[in-house]
Amino acid sequence: LKLSSELDWEVSKKHLSDHAFFLMVATIRMSSAYTLSSRAVTQRVHVTGDTIFLATVRASETYFLVRGAMVYTLTSESGGVDREDVAAGTWLSEATLWTLWTHVGDAETTQQCEVMCI
Repeated sequence: LKLSSELDWEVSKKHLSDHAFFLMVATIRMSSAYTLSSRAVTQRVHVTGDTIFLATVRASETYFLVRGAMVYTLTSESGGVDREDVAAGTWLSEATLWTLWTHVGDAETTQQCEVMCI
């Protein structure tokens, strides 16, 4: 199990260690980083047009866009629409790491994507 956890960390550390929280975990206790990456991190591939999440739905994961592109759409209460292109290297729904979070916008892939989910 230890070797498997270490391998999981090696696969995901390039992206996780860019985030202050995960870097802190790895710095303080490496075994916790191994456990986190083996138990809480999954990699998913999505095709163009896949919905990653929808507004008003309770979030259960934080997302890191490893490869590809998405569009994030926020619709205000007044009906205005704000669309933002999401590039590789971007975190989405990061607040899910430390609080109960409900999505306030929609995320949809605009090309094939690799997404790390935590």
